[in-house]
Amino acid sequence: MVNCIICLDKNPITADNPLTDEHIVPEFIGGTLTAKNVCKICNSKFGHGFEGRLSNSFIFKISKQVYNISGKSKKTTSAFSGLYDHPSLGKIRVNDDNRVITLPSIDILEDDDGLDITLKIDKQDQHKAKSILAKKLQRVYAEKGKNYSDAQCSHAAGKILENAEKETFVTQPTLSGSFTVNRKDTLLLHLKISYELLVYHFGHNYIYDSVASNISESLFEQELKQELSFNFIENKVLEHLLDKDNVWVVISGNICNVMVFGFLSSLKFTETNSSFNTEEIILYKFDVKTGLHSMQTLA
Repeated sequence: MVNCIICLDKNPITADNPLTDEHIVPEFIGGTLTAKNVCKICNSKFGHGFEGRLSNSFIFKISKQVYNISGKSKKTTSAFSGLYDHPSLGKIRVNDDNRVITLPSIDILEDDDGLDITLKIDKQDQHKAKSILAKKLQRVYAEKGKNYSDAQCSHAAGKILENAEKETFVTQPTLSGSFTVNRKDTLLLHLKISYELLVYHFGHNYIYDSVASNISESLFEQELKQELSFNFIENKVLEHLLDKDNVWVVISGNICNVMVFGFLSSLKFTETNSSFNTEEIILYKFDVKTGLHSMQTLA
């Protein structure tokens, strides 16, 4: 039986822990190529670890939106979806289609002249204004020990809205902020792609290579071993050759380069005198828009 290329049988293959279809390039960046060589436990650890964190990070959310990558959910969502505080509108929600919705808000102040009520509501929710205001009035009165029925509060809300001064305005809220890139998680992503593609390319025996054992242990622990010769790099030749809109893997000699949306890494994946050392240049392209992949050999 083929063992898991990540844990190397630390988690024995059983009916409850079978080998799973592992996406060599994760689905959240458009990968479709799979290999049945990672056990269920290790696959789950990736999803709850660095892959899960990266999938939910802004930089990869925006990439999924730009390239229309649906991933496991089969649904493309907006990187900006969520709740925000706007200085004049109050709470707003950005939907998955990037529509901005003002959430209803009601301020009620009581003075000697009665109640001063300010209601903000999105245009698409105007038909709900009466019921929203009625519920708010009912709560305010209840806090004062006055209990009014739903019908009474609804009638009062209707009268208030009939006589209210209404102001309609349209605004296009601007969202601003900052985001960070988790360097360690991103390196682990590159290492995972490198290692799993190397196993795919060279075959299962690669996992017994001395360098490969350090790679698999790093992925199993989700901690980069110091013995690895691996990091992000700048390489003008590769950066000119490879576009930043797709995922690329370049195998040359004993070096494996991975580029994911412009981030380029370099991994020494075997020793110089190893049988896995290549004389030619192997180029894999993973098209994030179509999900297709291709391989070519360069002289």
